[in-house]
Order: sequence, then structure tokens, then C-alpha cells
Amino acid sequence: MRKIFTSVFCLLAMAMSATAQTTETMGLTYNTSYPWNISVSVSPFTIIGTNQYGEYKLTQTAFNIDEYPKYRVYYSGLEEDDIWQLKIQNDSNDASYIQFKADKTVLEGDFSTEVFVSDKDITVFNLQTAKTTFTSIKIEKVCLVDASGNEKELTDGTSSWGCNIICFATPTTLNFTGQYGGIVICETDGTVATYSPSESETQTYTIELEEASPIDINVELDNAGGSGFGWPAKLMAGETSVSFTLNSEITDDVASIWFKADTGTEGSYPASVVVKSVTRVVSTTTAIEDTEADAEVVGVEYYNLTGVKVAEPVKGINIIKKIMSNGTIKTGKIVVR
Repeated sequence: MRKIFTSVFCLLAMAMSATAQTTETMGLTYNTSYPWNISVSVSPFTIIGTNQYGEYKLTQTAFNIDEYPKYRVYYSGLEEDDIWQLKIQNDSNDASYIQFKADKTVLEGDFSTEVFVSDKDITVFNLQTAKTTFTSIKIEKVCLVDASGNEKELTDGTSSWGCNIICFATPTTLNFTGQYGGIVICETDGTVATYSPSESETQTYTIELEEASPIDINVELDNAGGSGFGWPAKLMAGETSVSFTLNSEITDDVASIWFKADTGTEGSYPASVVVKSVTRVVSTTTAIEDTEADAEVVGVEYYNLTGVKVAEPVKGINIIKKIMSNGTIKTGKIVVR
């Protein structure tokens, strides 16, 4: 009898509230002005210019234009009023600036037509904001082109200053160069993921790697002051995924969620991991009367007093479960005499 009452109580309790879940793809971001023991290898990626004339190095390696006389930069997402340019400079500090066009998706050129005649060693090949700030551009692929027309994709870009890099592509390679190197989870628009303790909303994150991690990596919660106050999970060396949940038990507002290398031991660094995906499941609980009035019933299930699902209502008290078009669930009871 106690089991029967327990089953009925649980089902009827559901009638007081409804829970909706959404699964979201997340990104990773870091401020290239202040990188700490980490660099990122990924294509494509999105750059947000946070400062006037902020720059991002498309390659860390100098090259000679006799070997690679041309270049191509594939891009998207550039708005008409956003001004981005390619900064090319040789060892003699001769420089050229080529502007990206909003109505194009490829910026290509011939180094020999630029200013690099006497000194053919290119030491700066950077993406640069111009007079605008907080604008973005998505870089699909960056290539040098040899005399035969073959493309060599550049994947060794790194931070310079005044930009945030956002990684959405998979896989994303995180290169940790020392302890506490880290990257932050963000929304798809580049906004840093946050959370305020709530009885009505929980967030569950999952980070999956392509291969087992060679090092321990902590999940760290930072408050608005930049101080770490919570460490809800740790991905151990040898593991390929980690999950954690943010709920009302969190003791402070979460201003950022870090995926941060542990202290390690001598010889642990440098170390690299390849992130396969970052997802977030948001569960929101609301009172039945607060759910959308125009939601339609898309499924109906019946249960008897013992909690066993039945094909149709039986004589006596039955629990009815209605599945709504907005993802919520409504329950109630009906009596068949």
C-alpha cells in the first residue's frame, strides 16, 4: 500500500509543475590580450575585436614570398559597417593593409604586387580591426599559395592583443603550455556562459574529447571578481569526457566557467587535448498555470494506481500524463466508474 501511495504522490506532484529541456551547442573563447599558458588550433573560428586596431596572428611562422607568392583568406559573417583588414609586414617593417569586403567571402592577393620587393621575408601576417570595436568576422580557412597554385593551410595562429577568439568547429585543439592554462565556455555569439543559482533552472554541461586527455583538467567556476569559488568536476588523465551540473546549491553567481589545466607534475607540459564538443542542457521548471496557453497535446499516457502504464483508463482512479507541444508535461487524475 505504501508503494501505491508513493507512486501516486510522485505522479500527482508532477501536476504542480512542468519541466522543459533544451540542448545547446556551446563554444570556447579566450581573450587574446591576456592568454595564460594556452593557445588554440582550430578552423574555422570567429574573432571579436575588443579594441581599436586589435590583432590576431594568422601564423607564428615567417615565410618567403618566392616560395609562397600568393595568399587566400576564406571568411564569412562580415557586416557592411564592420572594418577588418589583413596586415602584412616584412622584416624591414614595410607594411601593407588589405581590407575585407562584406559582399565577398575570399580575400586573395599576390605578394609581388604589394610593397615587398627588397625584403621578401614576411614576419607579420595578421588579422586586424580598424576603427571599429566589438565587431566580428568568421575565418573559415587561411592559406598560402605556392607557384603551382597549391594551398598550404595555416593552423598555427595565436594571440596578439585586443581580440577574443571563439572556437565552434570540431575538433578544437587546446595546447596547454603550463599549469592553470585555460579557456572559457561561451554562447554561440561569443558571450561568456553564466549562471545564477535558481530553484527553477539547472544547467548541465558536457565536454567531450576526441582522445583521452594526457593531463588532469579542472572545471572552475569564477565569480564577477574573477575569483574561483567552485570546482564541480575534474577530467582525469586518461578520460575522454566530463559532465557537471549547476543548480541552486551553487554558492555564488557564476560569471565564467573555465576548463583549466591542473597543477601537473614535472614534464606534464606542454600537453594538448582535442575537444570534440561542448553541450549544455538547460532544464526549466515552471508552474502549470505559467506554461504557454497555446501549447497542444501531442501525446497521452495512462497509469494505474501502482504506477504501471496501461493502454487505456481502467476502473477506478487513473493517472493521465499529457505531453505538450512546447516540451512540457501535464499530469492529472481521472476516475472511471
